[in-house]
This record gives sequence, structure tokens and C-alpha cells, in this order.
Amino acid sequence: MDAFELLQKKMYRSKLYERPGILLGVYKQLVVSGKGRQTNGEFRRYAESSDENRKKLGMYVYEQLRRYGADNSAQRLYEQVLKDLVE
Repeated sequence: MDAFELLQKKMYRSKLYERPGILLGVYKQLVVSGKGRQTNGEFRRYAESSDENRKKLGMYVYEQLRRYGADNSAQRLYEQVLKDLVE
């Protein structure tokens, strides 16, 4: 089971109020902060393995962040990770 399937399973099994927290944890692994830091973790390693994995995971997290009202985080994820992959 890869990290993308693990995230989907985790989101499916979690309660509605837990999902934004899970998404923000994955977001922190994908996006570099203003101080130049980035959290290590399985989702970061998965995204760095190939551009296809980065796009698949990034688009999923982007859509879910938008769904749960974290529009600013979704926009920053798009600008840093997805902009060059989508165009």
C-alpha cells in the first residue's frame, strides 16, 4: 500500500472533524514554510519519488483542503507544488 492509498484510507476512516487536521499534516510535508522548513514524513517521500506521484497526491490534498474550507492553504499548495505540473 503506497502513501496515497494510506491517506485515502485514513481520511475514509476518520471522523469529519479530524479530517482537516490530517490534511494540514500532509500539507506541511508538501509545502515549504515561510522560514524555509519542510516537515519530513512518508507523504513527502512519496511525492518526491516521481512527478506523477506528486501531482496525484497534490491534487487530492488540494481538492480536500478546498472542500474543508482551507482555501489559503490550498492556494499555496497549488502555487508551490502543482502550478508547474498542471500547466
